[in-house]
Amino acid sequence: MDLLSIFYGHIDTSLIPTSTKNSGVSRGGLTNNPAVDRASVSLIALTKIGNIVAPPHPQISLSPIEKQTLKSWPAVYKWCTFFYTTRIEPGDAIKPELRRAAMDMIGGVIYSLSRFDSVRKVIADTPGAIELATRIWLVEDACIEPSSMPIPVNSAALDALLIFPDYIPPPFGGNPFVDERENAVRSRLDRVVTAAGGDTSRVVDLTFSRIRTATAIDERIHEPRTAIILDLIGHLSRSASHPLRLAFLSKGITAFVTKLAVVIVGMLDRSHVHQQGLLDSLVASLGFLSNTIESTDGFTWVGKAVSAGFLQAWTGAARHIHTFDNHEDAEMVIEIMEKIVPRYMVYKSVINSVHTAMKKVKDETKFDDWKDHGAKKVWATFEELALERYTIGQDMKTLKGAACDNYANCHNIDLKNNFMKCSGCSNTLYCSRECQKVAWKEGGHKLVCKLKQQELLEGKFQSVSKTDATFFHHLATSDARRYLPTLRRLAESTYPLLADSPTSLVTTIDYMVYPPRLGLYPLAEHEKYSPQRALNVSPNAELRNDELIQRARDHPGEYGIIQSKMANGQGMQSVLSIVPGAFLEER
Repeated sequence: MDLLSIFYGHIDTSLIPTSTKNSGVSRGGLTNNPAVDRASVSLIALTKIGNIVAPPHPQISLSPIEKQTLKSWPAVYKWCTFFYTTRIEPGDAIKPELRRAAMDMIGGVIYSLSRFDSVRKVIADTPGAIELATRIWLVEDACIEPSSMPIPVNSAALDALLIFPDYIPPPFGGNPFVDERENAVRSRLDRVVTAAGGDTSRVVDLTFSRIRTATAIDERIHEPRTAIILDLIGHLSRSASHPLRLAFLSKGITAFVTKLAVVIVGMLDRSHVHQQGLLDSLVASLGFLSNTIESTDGFTWVGKAVSAGFLQAWTGAARHIHTFDNHEDAEMVIEIMEKIVPRYMVYKSVINSVHTAMKKVKDETKFDDWKDHGAKKVWATFEELALERYTIGQDMKTLKGAACDNYANCHNIDLKNNFMKCSGCSNTLYCSRECQKVAWKEGGHKLVCKLKQQELLEGKFQSVSKTDATFFHHLATSDARRYLPTLRRLAESTYPLLADSPTSLVTTIDYMVYPPRLGLYPLAEHEKYSPQRALNVSPNAELRNDELIQRARDHPGEYGIIQSKMANGQGMQSVLSIVPGAFLEER
């Protein structure tokens, strides 16, 4: 504390030169200014404090060093700004060695002091601090003089100011634009972009260029630079609603990071010694994927990650997960395969990608080598899910699952190709012209047809392909039949008066978890239980769902309704399926 007081004593705002003539800097060189020299030495000393200070005693809120640092931070910031404007901003007018020393000093101070959570928040909230960190990060590789630091300290400094220890992404169905913490994250990212000239692509392109350079040579991937830049990419992409994330995704970052993770696990497998640098980079890679693959519609990025080798990367990480230093890192890796990817195994496009990748994983992976039994159990469950959903997809081609839309008068269920399609919506099926006429006049298809056609014009509301949409309905009806005994028992215990009339109950299947969560609610109370009002459903699709519910109510016993919940990015979508009443009868 005595030394710290001396250092902070020399970092006093009253000692900052008011003119560059007395600042200790001339064009390309130094002049003699003791106050500037002493402040420089003191700031250099502060670049080491984060490595040697013990954490505060649990009985006190702040350690003495934290209190002193918080008190002195305004002066530290003003001195850092002084050195930036006099030794970095002038560019080539300053000698390279002097410019680099100032970059190392300012970046080192911000990174070192940010090791304290309490100080980090104060630094980040200081007007101009994130902007200063961004500007020295932008020119980090522009100086020809090599850095004396063992890490890219300017990248580390900016990354440190973008850390939110208590940040939790908005929940499914939540609005990221109104979440307080999300807004705080967005605010810091906005400041980064503004400091970069308001150009989002500049930030993304520069970061992408640096990670490519850092990983161009396999023998250097273990160096701290790789993990630090990956962490920075992760924090710049932290907000699901910020343009930076979409810009990174559009540049192909998902596939790049996934392929890098595959390379890293290969290096870990070949290494006979513990390489912490590789493990740090692997965790950073998977952490980025964990945070971003559910962006926009979700299934797009899950599919891209799987196609780029995600299953190989995950199984490789699982083999080494017992060596992770941080339990939270292990939990994050487990959660991707236990919760995130399974949510998207309702999309046929993802299922097909997983099926293809699974063959390669089985050929290359020695599962007997896994030392973490929890990871082995998660993988076994995922294998079961992947096979189950792929089989259902294959069965969809042959099972007699299509039905005539004239449910009131026709109960024909047959191969899809044996039906004729409505020429208006190109979706609804009929077994004859007569059935089509009846359904148009009496079955309500006149309204539904117009709504379906309108949905085609509302493509902005739904990015799901027709193949995926068809699979949703097939999966829901298949599972409704598969779990029918369970549903009957549930009906008898929950709604005993309606148990003998399965069409009077709506079957709910929650595919946000595996195995899917089953439920029932009375058709008569659909408005009370249906989740569609809270989801991102187009007004037109909502009207169409309402019409299907009304049709089932108007024709008791002739229709069955299945309400499914499926993942769709940061939210979820509600899929309503209508089937002949006989379909839900026990055989």
